[in-house]
Amino acid sequence: MKYHHIFNAVSDKISEVLHIQDEETKEVYINIIKQLSPGNDYTFVEIMKEYIAEYQQKSFQFYQYKANNGFVVNRSQYGLEVVEVNKDTRFVVGDMITHLSNDAVDVLSERYRKLLFHDAIERQEWSNLILKQVDATVKRSSESYEFELKRFEIADPFVHKTESYQHVLIYAPEQLHEIKSEISTELPIILDVRYTEGTASVFDIKPEVILMSRHTKGSIEQYIVEADALKVGEASFGALSEYESIQLGQYTFEYGVTGERTAYPDVEIINHASDDQIMEFAKRHVMNHL
Repeated sequence: MKYHHIFNAVSDKISEVLHIQDEETKEVYINIIKQLSPGNDYTFVEIMKEYIAEYQQKSFQFYQYKANNGFVVNRSQYGLEVVEVNKDTRFVVGDMITHLSNDAVDVLSERYRKLLFHDAIERQEWSNLILKQVDATVKRSSESYEFELKRFEIADPFVHKTESYQHVLIYAPEQLHEIKSEISTELPIILDVRYTEGTASVFDIKPEVILMSRHTKGSIEQYIVEADALKVGEASFGALSEYESIQLGQYTFEYGVTGERTAYPDVEIINHASDDQIMEFAKRHVMNHL
């Protein structure tokens, strides 16, 4: 499919879902895309992300294939603090990214405020923006490092069992199906979806505790709301909806069709890199209810 045909299909679907006609915005972007020569897939995807961001719908996603940074960050007043490392082990939890591609985080925050949904600092989600960058300047204690950024496939899920509970960590909803056979029916489940995103259906397990964060987004947010479990952590990304998708050659457009909401925890605890208080609270809760 040609780029402008894909754009038109996505634009028509947005008009249908939002019940709007925005010919002015459509004209601006279609003119840009028609000037794009074949074979510029990365640039095309980035233009499409910019176009979709015009509508400020957190449940809208356009991608060729899903990629992972290999780590997760929280925005703070000092930069981007690494709170989770899963693939790119050059990073360490607690690292502070101060610059991306030689631009300060504050500068990028202003430049990409539309792609950040104009969210407050403590709510900003940077994963897609980091994928646009070439390298990162990292402050670690008194040292400074420069890392060339890489792309990874989604990290693997895991089940960690103790005598008292099992910690089930997933990065995408469909991974619950993959590890179904590893999950015991005899031990309380702490389901960790703090870094989970995606729109697949979720395997019906019955956790005692669900760990959530600002990075939790997609259909997993609906699962959290409906689950009969104690929810601990931060309010979710805010893309809670029922999802549909259209496949356009090698590209996918996913979109929420029932509006957007945020899932909220029963016990709010901010996710700090230095001390995983969310997990510690969950373990104490499970141990006290054995």
